[in-house]
Amino acid sequence: MNGQTDLHLSRLRESLKTINTFRDDRVTALDSSFKTWREGTQESLSALFGEQHAYTRRFSSLQFWEPRLCITMSRSSGPAWSHRDQEIFHNDLDRARAVLTDAIEKFPLLADQAPPATVRASSARPQIVVNVTHVLSQNTPVGLSQILATLDSLGLPPDKLSEAKLHAKELAEEAQGQQRWRVLAKSLEALESMGKSVYENVALPILLEMPTKQTGPSGCDRTGT
Repeated sequence: MNGQTDLHLSRLRESLKTINTFRDDRVTALDSSFKTWREGTQESLSALFGEQHAYTRRFSSLQFWEPRLCITMSRSSGPAWSHRDQEIFHNDLDRARAVLTDAIEKFPLLADQAPPATVRASSARPQIVVNVTHVLSQNTPVGLSQILATLDSLGLPPDKLSEAKLHAKELAEEAQGQQRWRVLAKSLEALESMGKSVYENVALPILLEMPTKQTGPSGCDRTGT
């Protein structure tokens, strides 16, 4: 193993130990220490296994709190932490522990079979996931036809392309209609599972065009009704 590989493997071991610290110190997913841990762990998994490996994708799919959609005009405001959030946080910490334990144990075997993935210049950026609260603002309107055309350029297999277009249309219809979070989340999660490029180029532009007039006083819709 080279220096970069040793560094990332050491970081995963530290990430695994930190999980117990989060529990003992009653850390939440809103704390900066957790966000730093999550980004660093995601970066090291991507560096060692590649972005499309099962370990990387399993960790990336962990939500760590209840998904919600917040639309706010201020970056200083944020969602309140609930008992349900804490329950999901602890459950996903357990899942993260299982992923990291398995990844650390299996890495020497996998490393013998193929060279480790290299760290890309963009890997230090935070992973965009569906449960992140986005501050929605955009100056240039993006039409659905343009988004569907973008999908055609992403090189998806025909079956995945058809599925992605279906979810994109469903997301756009709901975003311009009732804006029920459970319906939105279903399409968002499906698009995210197809890769970061699909999520960034399809799901986010649709959300950025979503009208804000139907949100409640708190700015967050969590009822799905």
